[in-house]
Amino acid sequence: MLVPTSSLVTSDPDVDEKLLYDTFSAFGVVITAPKIMRDPTSSESKGFGFISFDCFEASDLAIECMNGQYLCNKQISVGLRLQEG
Repeated sequence: MLVPTSSLVTSDPDVDEKLLYDTFSAFGVVITAPKIMRDPTSSESKGFGFISFDCFEASDLAIECMNGQYLCNKQISVGLRLQEG
């Protein structure tokens, strides 16, 4: 089964998992907690993360509405990433 997952790229360290959930849950059901990729040593954000939705329509809507928008005063890039679930 493929899980529709939106990938997010941001350079702002203030963007955390709660902010991603609060922002992206407006587009549909988020099936797992958003994940920001972090450096294992310093725990600093690597500048990208993932949000998994329950359907492609929600993921597509999030991409359409959020790609190129600003989050914490930084422009973000949002795209589709398919993962097996």
